[in-house]
Amino acid sequence: MLTLSVAMGINLLAANEKPSDAMKAVMNGNTAANAAVREGAKAANFDQVLAQVANYKTAFAWIDAYFTHKKMDAAATIAKGGLKGAIDLEAAAMAKDQAAVDKAVAAVTGTCGGCHKQFRETLPDKTYEVKVP
Repeated sequence: MLTLSVAMGINLLAANEKPSDAMKAVMNGNTAANAAVREGAKAANFDQVLAQVANYKTAFAWIDAYFTHKKMDAAATIAKGGLKGAIDLEAAAMAKDQAAVDKAVAAVTGTCGGCHKQFRETLPDKTYEVKVP
């Protein structure tokens, strides 16, 4: 019984993991892309918005693959939503449709916060861990 309890405790402690350097790079890239896209959208600079779409597509594909590998279907679904938002953003910026750009920017950037709320735990030292089941 004691062995089972210890094993279960270890499983509970292993539920979170530190992000890899690759994940940190992807997330930091999305942070930079979000800032550039918001700035470009506010100024109706559609070329600036379009310049970030490839970053988003690559990042959300990586995030989807990461969570799919971890069998975290809800997180992978959020990443797929981010990719769809990036595709919608590209179409809106190419059409120079400000209202559609604004809507797509909100969708793409909102994806990050939604995923972080469910799958990211901020630690007291301001670093974070990924909540992995």
